Amino acid sequence: MTDDETTIRYVIGSLGTSHWEKLHETARLRIENRLIKSIKEGRYNSKQARTLDDALGTWAINIFSKMILKREAILAIYGNLNSKNIERENYIFKFISTSLTKLSELTPFGFDELFTRKIKEGDERFYDSILIGDFWDIQSKDLEDAINLFVPALPTYDPFDDDIPF
Repeated sequence: MTDDETTIRYVIGSLGTSHWEKLHETARLRIENRLIKSIKEGRYNSKQARTLDDALGTWAINIFSKMILKREAILAIYGNLNSKNIERENYIFKFISTSLTKLSELTPFGFDELFTRKIKEGDERFYDSILIGDFWDIQSKDLEDAINLFVPALPTYDPFDDDIPF
C-alpha cells in the first residue's frame, strides 16, 4: 500500500524526520524508492508556475537526512540537473536544491564540475542556487572562479512562449 501517493504524503507528513527511522526498513525502502522515482520524473514549468509531473518527489526533502537511499537520491538529482531538460532542472531548483546538504555532508562527485560548467555557461539558476540555497561549503577553485566571474547568459528566444505582445 506504500505506492499510494496519498498514503506516502500522510506518512511523511505525520512522522517527519524524527520518527522516520522507526518505520520498518522495508516500508522505508519502498517509500524512498517511490520518492526517488518521482524526483527522476519530476518537471516544473516556471512560466506556468506549476509542476507537470510527479509532485510527490517534493516530499522527499522532509526525510533526506534520514534516508537509507541517499546515494540513489543524489544520483536522481544529479541526473535531472545534468539532463539538459529545463523543466527537470527547474524541478530540482524549485523544490529540492535548498536541501541538498541534508543528503551528504560533502559535495557529491560530479556536482562541483556540473555547477562550474553551468555557471561558466551563464546559467543563473545554478549561480543563484549556490548563493541563495544550501550548497556545500567546500568548493573547487574552478567553481569559486566561475562564481566570481559570473556573467549571465543572454535570454534565448522561446518559440513556445505564450506572451506574444500582439
